[in-house]
Amino acid sequence: MISINLFAKCPYTAETKTRMKNFLSNEERIFLSKTMLVYILDEMNKIRSNINKNIWVYPNLDSKDLKDIIKKYKFTERKQIGKNLVERLDYCLRAESVNNDKVIIFGSDIPTLNHKIIECAIKDLSNYDIVIGPSLDGGYYLLGANFYTKDIFNYRNNDLSFLIKYSKENNLSYKLLSKLKDIDIPTDLLSI
Repeated sequence: MISINLFAKCPYTAETKTRMKNFLSNEERIFLSKTMLVYILDEMNKIRSNINKNIWVYPNLDSKDLKDIIKKYKFTERKQIGKNLVERLDYCLRAESVNNDKVIIFGSDIPTLNHKIIECAIKDLSNYDIVIGPSLDGGYYLLGANFYTKDIFNYRNNDLSFLIKYSKENNLSYKLLSKLKDIDIPTDLLSI
């Protein structure tokens, strides 16, 4: 089975897109986050494969609006578990690897990520141990794996170069997808 896992902050909170506080109002940040979330959910529902669809939400808020969106798109809501993003990503990969042959994790802040890229990642996992979607800022927007591998997420260096180095050192075959832009800071908005 295939598990796709969307990592998202609850868009109905002041804690969304905090690095844009000086650029966008709270309402604008909520609108931006919700718009990107709905877009990616629309795209994920276009995937033709038989998949488990999960949305891992942080912080663990009980937002009726968010629950309605998740229900509409038929995703399973999961709580992100861990003290930081690295621990939460590791928990997701470990948990989903138990019952799934392929696990793909990605964020909700990549406005050009579409279902075709996710379908390529699913297909590529038939030939590679790991699939990585590099972001233009040196990080990554997607990680796919055929199995759980300890320490793939690193506290000190959780970027693309670490994943490539880790893959080589552990004799894991990997495939890079196309580079995409994620939305983290105000200048990211101006460049899309």
